[in-house]
This record gives sequence, structure tokens and C-alpha cells, in this order.
Amino acid sequence: MIDTLLKISKLSIEFLLPEGSLKAVDGINLSVRKKETVCIVGESGSGKTVTALAIMRLIPKPGIISSGEIFFNGENILKIPENKMMQLRGASISMVFQEPFNSLNPVFRVSDQIGESVELHIGLKGLAKEQKILEVLKLVGIQDEKRVYNSYPHELSGGMRQRVMIAMGLVSNPSLLIADEPTTALDVTIQSQILDLLAELKEKLSLSVLLITHDLGVVNEIGDSVYVMYAGKIMEKGNKSEIFNNPKHPYTEGLLKSVPDLGPVKRRLYTIEGNIPNLKELPNGCRFHPRCPYAMEICKKQTPVETKFSSQHSAWCFRYQGGEEQNG
Repeated sequence: MIDTLLKISKLSIEFLLPEGSLKAVDGINLSVRKKETVCIVGESGSGKTVTALAIMRLIPKPGIISSGEIFFNGENILKIPENKMMQLRGASISMVFQEPFNSLNPVFRVSDQIGESVELHIGLKGLAKEQKILEVLKLVGIQDEKRVYNSYPHELSGGMRQRVMIAMGLVSNPSLLIADEPTTALDVTIQSQILDLLAELKEKLSLSVLLITHDLGVVNEIGDSVYVMYAGKIMEKGNKSEIFNNPKHPYTEGLLKSVPDLGPVKRRLYTIEGNIPNLKELPNGCRFHPRCPYAMEICKKQTPVETKFSSQHSAWCFRYQGGEEQNG
């Protein structure tokens, strides 16, 4: 489609270890439209971050993209040479990583770290580079930008470091910003500020955002479309309203039930029984069936196919046939 910025088709990612190949992502499809915020949600180990790294072509060894295609602006970026990918990476596609304290270099000032991107992707030096850095620091809501400009990462709060990371990602005015758990290490108040900032920047800069998170509260606040991922597979996809108001997959239902209730009536927090499977010991059939309260015999033997409920809403579950829930 004309308004599709990113399209992932049948993507599989494997890690080639001495004891055998581990498939971290298994044949997923995903798309991001222009000016859209798409959220990939799921527990740790579901394949969210490695999917994001595949888009950047930064999967660590011994990981490889074993099959599939990733189209950005209509071009398969898995087939372009590395020098061209380096031009895209950080310029047209930027990524804000988890834990900004670990991602920022502790021995360089903020000005040096953002300045590297300014020189590389925009070609500015001297006073023009300094003005650009101060401009992007103000853009992400930093009021005392000159102090932050001259600061080392350890001299900044967690929320301020995250703003610096977002500034680094936006300095070259990218089309797509990938944010990997951008609020995980922050307290609730600062989390809300960062999410508000991302929503504001999306509108101001006409950004597309791919947000990686395990927190459905984050999804509800800024997401447009949602992909629910489990053990390397997409379990359900849809717009935010469909996912929250009419979840179809048992895993999605479980995630929604696990959100703490902040109302006056206290209740025991719901948890999904069991754990996400080890990639070395993936179950046959539907990967969620060992934890699923609705599991049937067919779930243990066959992989479910897509069932569509609307033009955007689909689930991969044997409870449904032709878009209708099976009785019994």
C-alpha cells in the first residue's frame, strides 16, 4: 500500500549455536503505516527486541535472518549493501534502546554523543553542529539544554538520559523511530512524561513509531495498532480498540487480565500459569497450548492458521472457525 512505510514478510531469525539452531522469530508478518504507532507486546523472550534489531540489521552473532523480507519505503533492506544500510540506520530509521544508562557512553559528554550523529548524517560542524544539538535537546522537552549539552550521562537523571536517547534518535529527522521498552527503567511519573513526549513528537514530526513493550498500559496510552507476540510467533493483531475491547486469543486475554486494577476494590493479581517455552524445547502445535485454559487436542498437534475478524483484526487460534467461535 502507498501509505505503508515498513512491511515485514515471513521473517524468521535463528541463532546458530553448537547445540543446534534456535528459532527466535518464526515467519512473522508486520506492517507500519506512515504516521502510525505500532506496538509489539508480549512477555520477555517472545522475540520483540530481536525483531527490532533485524529491522536495523543489528542482530548479534550467532544470530542470522534465515528467511523473509523487510521492506522500508518499498525497498528490501535485507538486500542492500552494508554501506547503504549505514546511511539508513540512524538517519531514516532510528532506534531508542532499553536502559539509556547502558546505551550512552559514560566517558563522553552528551554533546559529543549527539554530535557524532549530527556530523555523520547531516554533515554539520562547529557552531552549526552545536546549534543543532541544542535545538534537538529543546525539542525533546529539556529546558536547561546548555547544562545537559555539557553533561556526562552519570550527571543526569534516568528520565533526562531517556530524553537524550530520544534526541539522538531524532536528530536526523527519521521517518521511523523504533523504541525498545523506552519506559522500563523509569518511575511511573517519568514514564508518563516520556510517553506524552513520544506522542507529541509523532504529531509534530509526522513520525512512524514502532514501540516494543511488555506493558499494555503503554500500548493503551499511545498505540494505534497492536501485534501480540509469543515465543517467536504473532498470536493476534488488530487496532488498539479491537485488541482491548474484543481480544480473541487466550494469550491476549491473559495479558489484559494481568494488568493491575487501580480501583478501590482490591483483588488478587491475575497471572498466566507457566512460563514462556525454552527455544530449545518449543511445543508442537500452538506454542501457547501448554499454558492455555482452552487448549484442545488439535492445539497440541497442529499450528493454527489466521482467522480474520475484520480488515485489521486477526488471531491464530483453533477456538475460531471462519471468524466465529466454535461451540463446545
